[in-house]
Amino acid sequence: MNISYCIEKLVPNALYNTNQTSDQEIDEEFYNNIQWLDSRDKPSWYDIKVEWFNYLKEYKDNEICKIRDEKIAEGIPYTFPDGILGYVQTRDMIDHRNIQANGSAAQTLLMLGQTEQIMYFRDIENEIHVLYPHQMLDMCMFCMAYGQNIYANSWLHKDAVKSINIIEDDVDTALEQIINYDIYNNWSNLQQYIE
Repeated sequence: MNISYCIEKLVPNALYNTNQTSDQEIDEEFYNNIQWLDSRDKPSWYDIKVEWFNYLKEYKDNEICKIRDEKIAEGIPYTFPDGILGYVQTRDMIDHRNIQANGSAAQTLLMLGQTEQIMYFRDIENEIHVLYPHQMLDMCMFCMAYGQNIYANSWLHKDAVKSINIIEDDVDTALEQIINYDIYNNWSNLQQYIE
């Protein structure tokens, strides 16, 4: 029996119970779940834990990507020149291209000296805002910075997960570190863009 198969089928159920289940109880439960394996095929405890660690590391890295994409797709809070707090849609590539197109148009108008040209932008609540080219450019630059900040947060989390390794065969410590690492925390500096 493949160790990876054991991990993939049996470990996910324990991922969400680590706060209320001791390591010993998890080990015993996991061991009971693989008792039906032929003894000749049964992997060592160390091999099981190493595979478990690798599984959790990959799992958390993938979850970071999901959180990043969800935060980007939520939309970007922005206080428009008319004083209304709205959200810029960022659901997909079409929305992102729309932001880029508005930014390019604003830059072109500014280069041509048409600083008083009226531009319009419809937010996620379907509220239409009137902007001058420099205001449109400011909004687009803000959106770019907001998205870059989300990516920067995701890179920090990914680097933190990547830095957790098994040192000198101490798989128990590595498992504890990867289980306890909170990928849902420390995205809070996005709040500075809303306030």
